[in-house]
Formats: sequence, structure tokens, C-alpha cells
Amino acid sequence: MKRVHIFFIVMAVLSAISLFVPALIIVGFYLFAVPGIILLIAPSVLVYTFLIYSFAKFLINKSITYPYILSSIVLIGAGCIASLILNLPIWKQVDELKNSDVVLQEKVIFPDSVAIFSDHYEPGFQDKNNILCNPLCQYLLYNKATKKVIIGFGSVSPEDIDQEKQLTSYTVEHRDNCQQQGTVVNDKENSAIQNVQMRMASGECLVKSISPLGDASLIFTHLRTFQNSQVKDRWSLTRNVMSINQIGLIKKASEGYRTIYRYSKIEAKPFLFPLSLGSIVGAPAGTLSAGVGFYHYSQYVNYDGNQHFSFFRDFESEMHTIFGDAISPIKESPRADVRERLRGIFGTTGNAKGEKQMYFSSYVGSFIDYDSENIGRIHHDFRKNIRIHPDDIEILSIAINDPDVNDFSRLADMIFSQKEENCLGLREPLVNRLINAKTYEETRSLSRSLSTFSNENLVGYKDRIQDAGFTPEKIDWVKDQSDGKF
Repeated sequence: MKRVHIFFIVMAVLSAISLFVPALIIVGFYLFAVPGIILLIAPSVLVYTFLIYSFAKFLINKSITYPYILSSIVLIGAGCIASLILNLPIWKQVDELKNSDVVLQEKVIFPDSVAIFSDHYEPGFQDKNNILCNPLCQYLLYNKATKKVIIGFGSVSPEDIDQEKQLTSYTVEHRDNCQQQGTVVNDKENSAIQNVQMRMASGECLVKSISPLGDASLIFTHLRTFQNSQVKDRWSLTRNVMSINQIGLIKKASEGYRTIYRYSKIEAKPFLFPLSLGSIVGAPAGTLSAGVGFYHYSQYVNYDGNQHFSFFRDFESEMHTIFGDAISPIKESPRADVRERLRGIFGTTGNAKGEKQMYFSSYVGSFIDYDSENIGRIHHDFRKNIRIHPDDIEILSIAINDPDVNDFSRLADMIFSQKEENCLGLREPLVNRLINAKTYEETRSLSRSLSTFSNENLVGYKDRIQDAGFTPEKIDWVKDQSDGKF
């Protein structure tokens, strides 16, 4: 048997393994990578070498000189031409998108009313059927860049703006009691803007209403589009996958609306040169997987390959260029004002249960320091540096005793951040509430909060918990989060 025949047999076996058992490629990558790479390229190598060899034999019979070189040029060139033809539509679309971008030629002056149009990927922007005031909305209002923010969804262009369309809008007004539920984004401060909840606690309320789109003289747009033609069929020659992430500004003028800024980030997936096939290894959701089909490469425009699904993080430098000081950190309210308001909220019956819980969580969160990796906001170097005061301990104690507050999961982080010696006044109300706790989550969060204190600072309190006569089920709940202290 000739060596070339042995080569083809070996490559055929490797190609069969690659195409029919692609999971073995992942195993190959864990075995010093080389076996995985060999399995990845085996199908393409087999196809091209077999075609080159067969065509070269034909050329030899025709007495053509340099048959193998000529055969390689013809067949690899044919694979490149095939990829080129298949890629022309997606390249054309990428060029059209790039050419449609508009450079900002003027300084942005914010009118009294601004509209924000975005897709639904912005975290916490839409809560069931409630349209919330998202981070950009909060920045613009509390930094007094504008007086009203109108919220819209989906795509909008100067040609299709319906000025009479009624949309959710927000203003900031001074009132005795601010409603957070259904208005402010509040996802444990990952999405909510720092200090907004405390500004609301001091009486600067986000007030929701309905306004016509025509009130807005400036419209910020954000739209993420996924063009996934035949995305699941990797064998399809019409598979054109593209991700378009775009922000823009539309300005109202006397003659109508016009686009004054548009910036696009694009990731396209054209076919690889030459047209090649095999197993595609990826890591969706952080887990390696492998499929089969034609290979594609990534073509990027204004894009580094990272997606955060937040226009603040995806367009950080661009957002600063557009909005400047309007997205500076929101100033906090005087702590004395906040304390006065919270004293009238906790331990009283004038506020809904959910509202009390939101105020408690945001108040506790205002004392927690976060490192740059955990903030998830545009100001990555932000640290609160707020130190807890005895008056704060008093208010937190009242809240812990309030039956309408039942989620204490953030207290442990607060005690750790503020140092336990500054939070010793919380031990008594925490133990009393734990003894009377009825639910699983309430018991676990209280236990975790208490376990943050050292054993020396729990002398006497541990005995009270152990002698409380808990049911076996509740004992398990306590042990689950107490690090073995109880």
C-alpha cells in the first residue's frame, strides 16, 4: 500500500471521529492541545488533499508540468473564490452600516425634555409591565441635565417619529413620600445609580407620568440587532450571522428631526478562506461544546469582542463624549435628611411592605464598599467611604424589628465593610428577630448577618439562640448560614 493511501485512510478515520464524535476534540484539547488541533483540521485537510491529488493525477495524464503545484493553486483558489462569493452580501452590509455612522459635530446641549429609546436587553429597564427609570434616566434627572425623561423601546428614526405617541415619562419632584416600586431600577445597586434611593428617601421623588414623544427635543437611541440567518445550521451556505450594537442621537429642529450622531459596533461572521469544514468548538455560557459545519471568522468594526448588554459599559467612552458631566456620580443627600425620613418609614404603617424592604436594602447598601469589579457601572473607581453613625445603628435596629422588612441578606456585607466593632448595636435586634423568625430566607439571612461577628462579640448571644427551642428544621436553617457558630 502506498504511503499516500495510508495518509488518506488515516485522515479519513480522523475526519470521521471529528465529524461524528466532536466531543473528542474537546478531550484532545485537554491532552496538550495538539490532538484537538489535528482533529479540528482533519476534515478540511482530507478534502483538499484528496481533491488536489486526484486533479494532479488528471494533469499528469495530460502531461501538464508541475501538476501538484497547479492542482493546489486551482483547488485552494476555488475554495477562496467560493468564500469570497458567499461573503460579498455580508461585507456589503458591514460597509453600509459603517458608512451610515454620523460623527458628532456639535456639543450636546440638553433641553428640558429628553427621550431614551432602547432595546429590552438593558437590565432592569422594564419590570414586567412597568417601565422603569434606568441608569441614564436617573443620571440626567438627578444631575439636573434635564427636567423630564421620556422612555421608549425599539428602533426609532427621524422619518418615523410619532410626536403624538404617549409614553412613560419621569420627572423629579419634592414630596413627603417617594414610591420606589415600579419606578426606579433597584437591582442591589448593580444597575441602580448610587445615591438615588437615598435621594428618594430624603424626598426627591421620581414621579412617573405619561407624555407625548413630541415633548422631547433630543432622543437618545440604543438598539442591538442580531442577524442570525440560518444560525443553527452550520452547514448552510446562506448562513449570515451579524451582531449590530448601535447608539445615536436624534435632534428636533424647526424643519423636523435629524440624526446628529450614530455609532455602530459590529461583529460579522463571514466564511473562512478557503471554504473549509470541520468541527466548531465554542464556549457558550462558559461551557465548551463542539458542532460541525463550515468554518467562519469574526470581522469586527469598533468592537473588541466583549459584550456587556448595557449601553453604559458597551459604549463607555462614547457615553462620556455625548453626556459629559451629566453622567457624573450623583451627589448623595445629607445623611441627616435621610435619617429623618427613614425614621418615619420603619416601624410605622404609612408605607407598603415592599417599599420598606426597598428602602432598607438601599440604606444598608449605602454603607457597603465595592471593589471595581463588582460595581458594574460606568464609574469603575467609585468607592463610598461612608462610615456608619450611631444614629444609623438606631434606624437599622428599628428596621430589623419591623415585620414588613424580612430580607436581611445585605447586612452581613455591611457589617464586614463597616467593621463589626462599629455595628455591635445590631446584635440584640438581630438575635431577637432570629428567635421570632418564621421563614427560611429570613432565618438564613439573619443567621448569616450574626455570623459576621466574631465569637468574642457573640458571648451570651449564642446561648440565647441555642436555648431558644428552635424546631429541627429551623436549626438546620440557622446552621446553613452561620459558619458553625450556632
